[in-house]
Amino acid sequence: MSINKNPRYWAGLIVYLIKEFILTAPSS
Repeated sequence: MSINKNPRYWAGLIVYLIKEFILTAPSS
């Protein structure tokens, strides 16, 4: 198994995770 070390790939993944976290975070 090879790990994808493409900076753009990781940047997109991080942005996606942050968006999901913000959207699913409970707003008070």
